[in-house]
Order: sequence, then structure tokens, then C-alpha cells
Amino acid sequence: MTGSAGQNGEKKAVFQLETRGLCCPVPLIKLRQALIAVAVGEIVELLCDDAGTQDDLENWCEITGHQLIRLEPGANNEWWAHIKKGVDKPKD
Repeated sequence: MTGSAGQNGEKKAVFQLETRGLCCPVPLIKLRQALIAVAVGEIVELLCDDAGTQDDLENWCEITGHQLIRLEPGANNEWWAHIKKGVDKPKD
């Protein structure tokens, strides 16, 4: 995918991450790896079906310095999330 603007002027995801069938914390570990690979301000799109990851995602983004832009339900208990890479927060 490209980083160009999509519908409503929203930036498109530059990386799509498929984590269906994986349980927390594995989707968050894979998300972290994907965010390392993209530039600050770019969007990673996550497809997941793990309820634990969904519950943890907003707090994880806040703690790590990234922004949860969108969280949408999909089919078969799946959901999509768009995460904008921020500047990693230093560890205490």
C-alpha cells in the first residue's frame, strides 16, 4: 500500500499486518515489529481476532507513544485497527 491520502483525506496504511489466530501478546509483538519498520507518522493496519489484544491495544499505544486512529469490527469476531507510528517513549 502507499502512504497517499485515502477517503476523507485520511492517510492510507503503508503496512498491513495479519494476526488472526494469534493470542495476546503475539499480535502486539508483531505490531511493534511492524511499527519499527515504518517511518514516524505512517499507518499500520492490523487485522486481528483476539479479544485480549483488542482490550489492550489502546493502552499499549498510549504507553508506547503511538496513536490508535481507528478500531472497527469485521466479520467472524475479527476487527481492524489503524495505528499511527509516533515517537517511541523512552523506557523508565
